[in-house]
Amino acid sequence: MFIFRNEKGMAMPTVLIFLVVVTLLSVALWHYANSEVSISVREEHKARAYYLARAGAESMGRHILINPDVISAIPEVDDTITSDQIDYEVDYSGAPVHVGELEVVLKRIDEDRVRITGTGTVEGIVQSVSLILETQEPFDGVVYSMGSLVFQNQVTVNGDLVSGGTITPPIRHTGSVKENTIITFPPPDPDFPPVPTYSGNLSVGRNITVTISSSPAGAYQTIFIGNRGSLVITAASGDIYVETKNLDMHNQATKLELVTSADHDIVIVVDEMIMKKIKVSGNGNAYIYVRSRLNVQTPHADVDSNALLIVYLGPGCIMELQANSHFEGLVYGPQATVEVGGNADLQGAMIVEQLKGRGGSFTIGSAGTEIIQKYNWSVLDLDYGGYWMVQWEQD
Repeated sequence: MFIFRNEKGMAMPTVLIFLVVVTLLSVALWHYANSEVSISVREEHKARAYYLARAGAESMGRHILINPDVISAIPEVDDTITSDQIDYEVDYSGAPVHVGELEVVLKRIDEDRVRITGTGTVEGIVQSVSLILETQEPFDGVVYSMGSLVFQNQVTVNGDLVSGGTITPPIRHTGSVKENTIITFPPPDPDFPPVPTYSGNLSVGRNITVTISSSPAGAYQTIFIGNRGSLVITAASGDIYVETKNLDMHNQATKLELVTSADHDIVIVVDEMIMKKIKVSGNGNAYIYVRSRLNVQTPHADVDSNALLIVYLGPGCIMELQANSHFEGLVYGPQATVEVGGNADLQGAMIVEQLKGRGGSFTIGSAGTEIIQKYNWSVLDLDYGGYWMVQWEQD
């Protein structure tokens, strides 16, 4: 049996109820979506304000590393310097776009530390980040490199190792290791002399020994130590200053010998030098200034226990320690690069802009306490920057 019902008039209320439900749902969805957009925009503004604050603090920190005298304006604990508020803009498709406002505050925490606080504001969202700077202790490690150290093979460092960036293993070390420690060092003192007018050559032939006991007039174009030849430079009677554009040695050259004196210095200035064998004797200091390139090859550098070999590398200079070479001395090149080949050995210490390993294992530093004491950086009387970056703090 079929039962029929009269449902006329039911369609309209049903449609109205459906429309009300959809409308309410739409309003809820709109509010939810609008809330999500608001949260997303807020988080974006928060992130922008944070990175703006961090960039301001870091920029001021790096400025202080190069110009530590800025700190003299806040001599007492809790003294502060506050910058004017800066409207920060970036160039986007050729037009300036306003990012936010930046303020930087420099405050002395105690005798050794200062805090730099950057505050970024983007669309009313405020974020603050602080950077702590600390006074430097005198550098006494065996290696300082401004750049990051990435070694492909095994490296042994006998002594403290400090990098302005990161240090990637494998590294064996007997001392401490510090990363992200930015230290500013001055150019070599005294500065490199101006480039002279070169003229003439000095060539040492087979089985011949040439002795230089007084500073020659002018600068050589080339000094070449030939097959089994020897060049002896002695400071027995006074300071010796020798300058040449190129100093080269034959594969079978006997040696370049520098006879030092406690009362007199030997100074050699070159643009480029190939060092196959060098002997430093006596009880004084020998200085080699290299403008462009120093290539250290086998067999080695040999330095008496009471003598010092100090190598200054000019800006952009490259010092290469070839595979299996041995070198002893202080290497000071805060704007130079040292490249070390496999099985090379450097006894002493170095301060460079960049240290690179070119394959194979190698050793830097010294195995004996007497070498560490001998090549202490105090012999150079360095006067270098005042602060280094310690840590970040978010307020």
